[in-house]
Amino acid sequence: MLRIRLVPVIFIVIISLAILFGGWRAYQHLNVVGPLQENLQKVAGVEAVEVEAGNPTVIRVQLGPVDDLQTAYDHLVETVSGTFAGTDRLLIEDRRDAQLVSAYEAITPILMEGLASGRYREMISGVADEAKHLGVGARVTMDEHNVYIQLQHGDRYLYKVLPYTLRQGGGTS
Repeated sequence: MLRIRLVPVIFIVIISLAILFGGWRAYQHLNVVGPLQENLQKVAGVEAVEVEAGNPTVIRVQLGPVDDLQTAYDHLVETVSGTFAGTDRLLIEDRRDAQLVSAYEAITPILMEGLASGRYREMISGVADEAKHLGVGARVTMDEHNVYIQLQHGDRYLYKVLPYTLRQGGGTS
């Protein structure tokens, strides 16, 4: 009768799994992560990119000063969506300071009230007025999916992308 030696079988299984896992990681890095990082580096304003492949994939983008956050973000999303389908988290990193964080906290109620009521033009002008009062430059733009907030103070800047659901008609209900 044939006896199976347990130690060599376990050793072969472990080596096989290590080779398969290593091959998968190499494939992911060479054919997915590497090209994605290169493509994201080509987007205007991008200073650095870090991709953490997994489930979900986390993509951190250090964005430098940009004139229009909405356009830069749209280019980033377009580049990422060509590689990953819906399982990613795109995180925009900025160069904020305490004054910008404080200003963002001060304008947050204006943003939330405007989004809740559907009074978008009042929200945008309210944010601009409050930011000016706080000594911070502000730009707020919108599309059908997000509100893009850019705050700037000297060489520091804060970027925020807030998703929202478009309200029909505006006003209160």
